[in-house]
Amino acid sequence: MKKIKIGLMCLLMGLTYIVKAHPQHASYAEISFSDDNKHIQVALRVIPEDIENAISQLEQQTFVLKGDETTDTYLLNYLKQSFLLTNEYKQKLALSWLGKEVKYEGAWLYFTAALKDASTVYLQNNVLIRWQPAYINHVKLIHAADHSLVFTRKKLKQKIWPLP
Repeated sequence: MKKIKIGLMCLLMGLTYIVKAHPQHASYAEISFSDDNKHIQVALRVIPEDIENAISQLEQQTFVLKGDETTDTYLLNYLKQSFLLTNEYKQKLALSWLGKEVKYEGAWLYFTAALKDASTVYLQNNVLIRWQPAYINHVKLIHAADHSLVFTRKKLKQKIWPLP
């Protein structure tokens, strides 16, 4: 009986280690609308290594997050392909780069999009999903109390304005 208990303890400890060692692949975004409702403001947090790997594969060259304008250009170009904001006529809203903060545990990317005359806005959020199909993208809509969206490989596009 004692051997069974020891065996079960070892098994549980091993499973705990495996669960802790499994990396979580997710991005987190906060979206707010300017006071005059003319701009969408986005703060997007990604794992630095994941975004570096995605852009490296896309560009077929090594990409490293740095504090220079070239890095900002690569990031904005990637976002234009993977964080698509569109209006009710399926027209893309132009993204404008604001900046970034990069730390080991996460990189925050800041950008905006002009709303122009859009009365409905959709988000197609496939950030890093092309490179990591299990990636999950979480979006918190600041203009709506406690309203969050989850984007996966099977659910890439959702309406963000106005809320249903």
